[in-house]
Amino acid sequence: MKNCILVICTIVGLLLLNSCASLPVLDQGFYSDGEEQQEVAKITVDKYLIITGIDKTSGTLARGIKTWENKKSSDQIQEFTLNKGVHTISVEYNDGAKYTAFSEVLIANFEANKEYKVISTINSKKVTYDIIDTETSKSAVLDLDSLHGKTENVISKFINAVINPTMEGVDKTVIEENDDYILTALPNMKYELINKKDNSVEKGYRGFITDFSFKKGTVYLYETDSISTKEEFLKTDYTKTSQIILEVKDCDLKTVTYTYVKPENLAGKTITFTISVQE
Repeated sequence: MKNCILVICTIVGLLLLNSCASLPVLDQGFYSDGEEQQEVAKITVDKYLIITGIDKTSGTLARGIKTWENKKSSDQIQEFTLNKGVHTISVEYNDGAKYTAFSEVLIANFEANKEYKVISTINSKKVTYDIIDTETSKSAVLDLDSLHGKTENVISKFINAVINPTMEGVDKTVIEENDDYILTALPNMKYELINKKDNSVEKGYRGFITDFSFKKGTVYLYETDSISTKEEFLKTDYTKTSQIILEVKDCDLKTVTYTYVKPENLAGKTITFTISVQE
């Protein structure tokens, strides 16, 4: 009897394995972002998920992905490839019984020759989405809370304390000061640097770049009197031409510590400022 039960269980197990192995996968091909196919990432889309847009905010269809034009429930796993880099993926859920009325936009960084999966989780009737690296099971989606300065991450704190107050619509001024300098971050990406020792003043435009994981943040101070708008500044190669480049090393909302990258004679030296905000 035991042998009979064992045989039956084995047969059932094999049937389940064969069922999983034969689960249909629809290959949607290569999604072109306007560039030729280069180094690509492979994206698998879980059942009941509908891609409503790629590199578009929402409600529009991805170019080349014709079978997703209708929003019917799909019990088929789908896959496609796209060029490496940062892309936005608009996604909806529909299993035939439950569905979402609007697309949610996920911003993710896809590395070349890696595989990712778009997944969903339903908790208390709410659908949440994620895009995970299938090798590490880590999320590849941009942490919007960190981007908005709402987490305890050092770079997020810096965004909250120094970047956000000067953003358009807020238009405040941030003063960073120590015994030697006063660095003023102004709206419209402008800055002013006063050297207390000789009262010299440098003026120009400032840029800030963080990596996708918010582990690194860099400030660029480009001294210039020939640029009149931030749009013009952003078109320059300021990441290379800025006379002062500072990496954010620590920030507790009240103080910020940088390490110099440029000028070269100060490279590696740290400098700390207190932070205050003015209307």
